[in-house]
Amino acid sequence: MGIAHTLLGVRLDGRPDYLPLVAKPRINSKLSLVAIEIEKGSELHARIMEDAEFSLNIFSGKVLDCLGLATALSDNNKCCDGQCVSFYGEFGAVPMLEVAPLALECRIYETIDLKKSSFV
Repeated sequence: MGIAHTLLGVRLDGRPDYLPLVAKPRINSKLSLVAIEIEKGSELHARIMEDAEFSLNIFSGKVLDCLGLATALSDNNKCCDGQCVSFYGEFGAVPMLEVAPLALECRIYETIDLKKSSFV
């Protein structure tokens, strides 16, 4: 499996917001934990630490190119400027993208405080 494009989703100021990540996922039916590192000082970091929830929206292939998001993500690291449709799952406040082949609601199980970031 190649590199997948992953968008981390949170609700920020009452609207869905997404942060692009680069990930090389492994599918393992016995593993149900995921770990990400988020830089301190950002609005997304504060929201994720406060809510203890986020989503992972995983794309592969040329989905982002088809949506016209590849340039938008590299230019300003934002996704939801009306180009994507968000929905909410069981948690109720964690936005996910309808076009994502795999969208996961995540809760923080444990946080490791690093000097300039948090590992959740």
